[in-house]
Amino acid sequence: MLETYQLEQLIAFAEYKTLSRAAEVLHISQPSLSRTMQQIESEFQVSLFERQKNKITLNENGRLAVSYARKIVDDVNDMVFHVRSFDRMNNTISVGSCAPMPSQLLTKLLRSIYPDMTLSSEVKKTDVLTVGLFNDTYDFIILPQKPDNTSGLFIKTFSEEHLMFCPTDTHKFAHERSLHLYDINGENMIVMPNLGFWRDIIDEKMPDSKFFEQTDRTAFEELIQASILPYFTTDIAFNDYIQPKNRVYIPLIDPEVNVTFFLIVKESKKQKFTQVFKNI
Repeated sequence: MLETYQLEQLIAFAEYKTLSRAAEVLHISQPSLSRTMQQIESEFQVSLFERQKNKITLNENGRLAVSYARKIVDDVNDMVFHVRSFDRMNNTISVGSCAPMPSQLLTKLLRSIYPDMTLSSEVKKTDVLTVGLFNDTYDFIILPQKPDNTSGLFIKTFSEEHLMFCPTDTHKFAHERSLHLYDINGENMIVMPNLGFWRDIIDEKMPDSKFFEQTDRTAFEELIQASILPYFTTDIAFNDYIQPKNRVYIPLIDPEVNVTFFLIVKESKKQKFTQVFKNI
């Protein structure tokens, strides 16, 4: 049975034409994407690609498969949206955040105040979050800055978070007391998936680095224990997760990665969530 992520990767290959470019956009390795293409082809039990030396292209079967894949992925996204909307109307508090750790802090607080409510949270780009707040996709959003349009919104400072570079204790930067992102540009690093706005910053500020994204937190924690590659953590994550003993934790002093987060709701929902704001 085909998985949605496989169809999304097939669509990306069709859009970007090469495995290398599609893999780059998807933040996965090219061999991983190549295996997915092979798995999809095996599931169909027909040829989907024309193969040449160091290159594959879609054949007619493949193009037809992509057209169906787009419909299926659209239908799945539409289904998820409408089911979530229905649930939210009944008994769910929905949180959208620009980064994972502030979302965890807020959901922990919400769980203590509203133990009988269902909580939904996701990490999205800031423009998606703002639109989602106004159309009631989210009850709360967390942003790294106040939105341009604050009309009808209640905004309160929520938390701070500070990014750190985590090399081994034998790394060339191990004895530095602080660093800038440009200092570590070119370092190959292990990163968690779905970093939110953090990923946009490191992609922009570290164009010469390669980031090896892990599929989940367990895989990430196992790899940072075994690997000598550096990774990022933050002051919040440092307190919430066990860190390897052979690492050092060096603050990054760029202003973009020392962030104040703002918790935002519609004014019309402020009274409903009074207890939340009293506990911040």
